[in-house]
Amino acid sequence: KVMYVGADRYCAARFGFDDKAFYDEFAGPASGTMMPVNPTKTDEDEKWMSKLSSHSHVIVVSAAGELVGDSLSRGSDLGDALDTPMVRAIRMAAMTLGTHELSGCKVYASTQPDVFSHCACLWARISELFYAEP
Repeated sequence: KVMYVGADRYCAARFGFDDKAFYDEFAGPASGTMMPVNPTKTDEDEKWMSKLSSHSHVIVVSAAGELVGDSLSRGSDLGDALDTPMVRAIRMAAMTLGTHELSGCKVYASTQPDVFSHCACLWARISELFYAEP
């Protein structure tokens, strides 16, 4: 079963914004604001999932199939309450690729992400999010 995360038309209308225009205002036009979560995994996806080594491990893989973000690679401790493993991996990927817009990238997580982490993927325009079954 595929789940999509994003602002839906009902919520957009309720709060007075068009969801596509809202996201485009911050990050430029995109093909859509929805992101598949835990779609059917390919052999390549299974390979990346097998590299997850701990309960809170998250990796980001570029469209070219290269590892660009890893939550286990710590730079400095930011003392940031929002520094979750998924956000850390997304930040690293953004620095590695030199852009905050990570469309084409896939995120692999060892556990089901919380709402904040889902939102981080959405704002970074992550193409697909995979996690081990809870």
